[in-house]
Amino acid sequence: MKRLGLVVLLVCFLSGSVFASNDFSGVGNWSNAEIWSQGYVPTGEEEVKVRGDETICTLNTSTGDWGVGRRMRVYEGATLIVEDGAELLGAGWMRVGASNPGYVEQTGGLVSLQTGRDDSRLVIGDSGGSDGLYTISGGTLTYDVGEGDGHLTLGDRGGMGKFTVSGSGSVIQMGSLRVGGREASRAATGTLEFLIDGLGVTPIQVNDVFLDPAGDDSTATLIVDLLGIGDADLSPTYLLVENLGDNPVNGIFDGMPEGTGVTLDTTVYNLTYVGGVGGNDIMLIPEPATLLLFGLGGLVAFRRRRS
Repeated sequence: MKRLGLVVLLVCFLSGSVFASNDFSGVGNWSNAEIWSQGYVPTGEEEVKVRGDETICTLNTSTGDWGVGRRMRVYEGATLIVEDGAELLGAGWMRVGASNPGYVEQTGGLVSLQTGRDDSRLVIGDSGGSDGLYTISGGTLTYDVGEGDGHLTLGDRGGMGKFTVSGSGSVIQMGSLRVGGREASRAATGTLEFLIDGLGVTPIQVNDVFLDPAGDDSTATLIVDLLGIGDADLSPTYLLVENLGDNPVNGIFDGMPEGTGVTLDTTVYNLTYVGGVGGNDIMLIPEPATLLLFGLGGLVAFRRRRS
């Protein structure tokens, strides 16, 4: 009987350790132990959840560790803000929006995914009923380079995910980019948005690109717009996704095959997949007629419309 009791206690202990989580629910800094449900800042030994409709967790001037081989969720309407001086390090699966909405705003710092139980992946809008939004305007989003790691997925398992690259002040390098869900039976929506400033826009550097991998039942949407041109030179060609590997782009943006027009303010651009070193890159190139706008007079007028 004693042996049975010890077995039960051992199972309970192991179950508790496997499913233990440390939850942030409130408004404040990641480093504030009082806000975390376990009474201490995550050490990397437990699953991390940033949760709650009014929750705003700010990470800066410190390191956030969200578990070795475990998972992190930002959901239930919560927002995670990553600023200068921050390091967000974790292994496995980071979910922004999981069954319900979640939001991440990165204006600086480092977010780095490491190999874990579920590879290293960032899924935005993961599972039905979830809206996930990740906006990056500064800092670095990357992964610990390994075979088959570093997946960036926008929309999966019925979720809706949006990744917004704002301006040219960040660094983004991941292993693969998938826009739209993998399973037609669980339609997902992925949206890729680029907001171009006077210096261009930060390209997403990857080794593989999959657009709408499940076919017509899930969508891969591209949005491109201008963000405060200012006095900097406006380049006529924008590189949006740079393929570092030797694999071609798979699929097309929903309703936007190669050569389809994309409107930037009053300027019409063509989306094209062009052969580059190591594979195909996704670029925006102006139609020949719109190149006239890049004469001095046309460019000045263009700037004034945006000011």
